[in-house]
Amino acid sequence: MDSELGFRVSRAPLNKRAVSSRWTQFILTAPRFVALSFPQPQVAAVKATRGVYVLSFVETFLGLGALGVAALLYRNRLPGAPIHVALIFGVIGLVFVAAGVLTALAGARRQWIFARRAGILRMTPPPKGLGSEIRLSDIAAVQVLVADTGTIAYETNLVLSRPRGKRLTVMCHIREPRMRSDAEKLAAFLQVPLLDHTREPVEVAGRLVQLEKTLVRRGVGSSSSRVLRSRRFGQMVLKPSLGPRILKAFLLLLGLLFIGIGTALGIAATRKSGWVAGLVGFLFCSLMGVGFIVFARWAASPPIVFDRLQRAVRGKSLKLNGRVQGGIPFKQISALQLCSGTVSTGEAHHLLTAFELNLVLVEPPGERVWLVTRNNKKTLQRDAERLAGFLGVPLLDHTDEQNP
Repeated sequence: MDSELGFRVSRAPLNKRAVSSRWTQFILTAPRFVALSFPQPQVAAVKATRGVYVLSFVETFLGLGALGVAALLYRNRLPGAPIHVALIFGVIGLVFVAAGVLTALAGARRQWIFARRAGILRMTPPPKGLGSEIRLSDIAAVQVLVADTGTIAYETNLVLSRPRGKRLTVMCHIREPRMRSDAEKLAAFLQVPLLDHTREPVEVAGRLVQLEKTLVRRGVGSSSSRVLRSRRFGQMVLKPSLGPRILKAFLLLLGLLFIGIGTALGIAATRKSGWVAGLVGFLFCSLMGVGFIVFARWAASPPIVFDRLQRAVRGKSLKLNGRVQGGIPFKQISALQLCSGTVSTGEAHHLLTAFELNLVLVEPPGERVWLVTRNNKKTLQRDAERLAGFLGVPLLDHTDEQNP
């Protein structure tokens, strides 16, 4: 039972099945398609953003382009192509145009208007089992929770007192800071409590802290492969393992090789066929080389140094709410956390269990900073115990709670 409301509120996600689909994962990581706004002082609105109409325009544009290619093929403007190719392009074009129109219609139709002066919430389209309007006085709270099905999605729900405990999803997105900000604004507008069900109370250093137990960062790959090593002068470092470092060096050499080939090819083509052919050859190979060099940057993540003399953690990859921290004093670290979760491997219906090590900060309370992700729990736990002893902070093991 939630003491603020006097009745029990479920913490189960309403859209758990939806967030497991590939398309929904793309939607959740794309710019938000639904957002909270305040068009008037006494009115709040949850409606489609410009991203919906941009997506609709792109889908329609691609569809019309495919239909144009189909028309040219059908009229033999493009010789050598069989008639069935024109039919394929025509079908693809119709599908994209239909998708664009439906996306625009869905965006224009989907809106919730909270009219505080009238005391009414108008919902278009109306949810199942309810009418198109409910009284604002029947809204008991705003709930924020998390669904973890290989992709983490944060939900903002309305909790109703009539019917008691019924919930309605307002928004669903993967970016927690924006979702939490909108939920706080909506709760303040409705003058109801905000139920934060993304975090659970955990005792850290003698006090209770609201702490999430899901993964901060998704995926297990070369960018996550860091190993813990001791250094002289009171330092420990999490640095890339040998495999990612070799891959990074290989990609850098490959990028420089392509740039060199592009330069030589451009000179040779200029002498033989003119400057246009030389420029095209140079640009093509050079862009390939630059692409390899840019990709090498993500092949091996930068090291994280724990310096006991300076009493600080340093690293370019230390991020809090998407912003690079650069350095964190030891006094701001209240604990280390081990947690686990399921990660999509890219294959249909194939999920992998990943284990993650995070810093738990004193301020903001319960906020976490990602350090490393692995698929081997024993090696990560061993490194976590060493690092916790080095920092003099407790180690919170939340792996069994997520994967019993």
